[in-house]
Amino acid sequence: MARPDHRRLLRSVLLAFAWILVFHGTALPPAYAQTAADPRVTADAARCLQIDQALAELNTEARSGALPPELYKQRSAVLTEERTRITAAYGARNTPPAQGLLAEYNRLKAAAAAEARARTAAETKAKREAAAAEAKAKRDAAAAEAAEKARVKKEAAEAATAEKARQAELVEDAIFADVSAVADERIARARDAFYRDFSLPAPTPDAVAAQQTAAAEQLRAKHVPPQSSELRPPFDQRVNTLFQTRLPERRNGWFGEVFPSATEIMARVSGDIEQTAALEIAARRLAENTTGVRPYAVQTLIESYQAARRDLKMDFTGVSRLAQDKEFEARVFEKSLPAYAANLRKLAERDRLAAEAEARRKRMNQMSNLLTLLVLVVGLWFPVRLMRRRAFRWDRQALTEAAWEKQMAATPLPKDLWWIEVPGYRYPASLFSGQIYDKEVWTETTVSTTTTVNPGTGSGSYYTPPSTSTTTHVSSTTYHRYWLRTPEGKQTWLKFSDHEVLASVGHKLSSIWSSSNQVLMAYNHATGTFVSPKWWSQAVHTPPYWRTICLTMLLCLAVTGLGVAGIALGTGLTEENLEEHIAFAIRLGWALLIPALFLLMMYAGIVSAVITTRRQNHFRKQVAPRYEAFLRSYDPEIPEVTKD
Repeated sequence: MARPDHRRLLRSVLLAFAWILVFHGTALPPAYAQTAADPRVTADAARCLQIDQALAELNTEARSGALPPELYKQRSAVLTEERTRITAAYGARNTPPAQGLLAEYNRLKAAAAAEARARTAAETKAKREAAAAEAKAKRDAAAAEAAEKARVKKEAAEAATAEKARQAELVEDAIFADVSAVADERIARARDAFYRDFSLPAPTPDAVAAQQTAAAEQLRAKHVPPQSSELRPPFDQRVNTLFQTRLPERRNGWFGEVFPSATEIMARVSGDIEQTAALEIAARRLAENTTGVRPYAVQTLIESYQAARRDLKMDFTGVSRLAQDKEFEARVFEKSLPAYAANLRKLAERDRLAAEAEARRKRMNQMSNLLTLLVLVVGLWFPVRLMRRRAFRWDRQALTEAAWEKQMAATPLPKDLWWIEVPGYRYPASLFSGQIYDKEVWTETTVSTTTTVNPGTGSGSYYTPPSTSTTTHVSSTTYHRYWLRTPEGKQTWLKFSDHEVLASVGHKLSSIWSSSNQVLMAYNHATGTFVSPKWWSQAVHTPPYWRTICLTMLLCLAVTGLGVAGIALGTGLTEENLEEHIAFAIRLGWALLIPALFLLMMYAGIVSAVITTRRQNHFRKQVAPRYEAFLRSYDPEIPEVTKD
């Protein structure tokens, strides 16, 4: 039954909507009320639009002063009256006819505005195109004119450049000719100096050389004025460059001129061995001095040396030693190159002296090595010697040994326990006993603060600023103080840290002390507890560190001095080599003493640790059990006391 009710309700809704469309269609918006505009309404809307446009034109003319005010009022009144008459025919403003007229008016106005905009855009586009075409034509004309001017200018510049290059080439040829002439004059003077260096007469006479120099100065004056302030004029730079370029090749040729021929060399020595060695020396020296491109004459001369040596048919291995002898080489070139031969003899003498000095230095180095070994052996032997010397004592006692034994005779300590002997050390021991009549315990706290400043790291956006960190370390120590009455009736106290010795009031304590007032062992007679921590006796058994270093360094200084003196005497000390020996002694002293200072500090620390460990082990295994046995059997007699 519910389904028919729904159909009836839907039918009623659709019927009501249809009636609304039929009778109230004029109340809908213009787009829904009318599907096509009325021609009369369109004409009236167009006329109203024309009137509004005419009124706007009248207003513009009136504002500009082109239209008198009276005429403006008359025309505007006529137009306004006509527009009022048109709109009055459509009724009130909110009626459907008036709304239809307004809608048509707005449509025509929008169409007219769109048409005007399109027309304006077209006109603007046409103007822009015309202006662009006109500008392009002007640019093309200007570009053509500029291209023509550039072409003409380029042709003129190319012609001027070609003429200038031709003139510069002519000038450059003339300048190069002058540069070449000046450079050749310098090469000629260098050739004369080359001959004089070998003690040979100069190939150019002095008069001719003076004329060549004067001519070169005149050529230079053409390009470098005398009043010129330039340090390196361009002309002189070109002359130097050309001179340096030509000199090596010319110098190679000069060597070929001064070196003797193969026949001359063979005539100056006798025997196949000497001749072969002389030819080998000449070929080698000429090849060494003529590097780079060799002239044909020089290469031919070298080949002649080699051919003559091959003709002798001697094995070079048999004459190699003679070919290295500078005295023999000086004899070969003595006539052809006298200055070179004299220089060779000086070199031979210098090599002989250098060989003697090298042999002397080798002997010094050997003795220096032996001295270093001796210092090391002494450094190793000295601590061992101290360990084996049982009567050695590091500290001096206020009493003599006899006085000490006389004083110890009145104590209950047996005679064999009066002295404590460890490797390399012997010191007296004393006994202290007492009964505890009071005690106190307290704790001391130590607070130490360490502040660390960390510098900034990084840079830019990754920079970490500096920071400060503080570390606090807290340590506490518990101390026990025991008040004792000695067998003699005296009152005293002993102080121990942490749990080294634990005792109560009424207990008897006995302890063994060293001559430096350092407790070594303690015994509680009431509890039977014997204590002897290693740190009690470590300070006593540790040898003095700096005294060991001083004694060792004194010994090293003495050995070093004796070694240096022995080296000087063993290698032949003379007035000529006195300065050399003094310099070597200074270097050797610093080389030995400065490293020895650091090495001995480390070595003394190691030796001190070894000696201390050995003494501690001996004390713990051999000495402490004997004293423990005595203390366990000993019962001190303490007079009865009360707490004060």
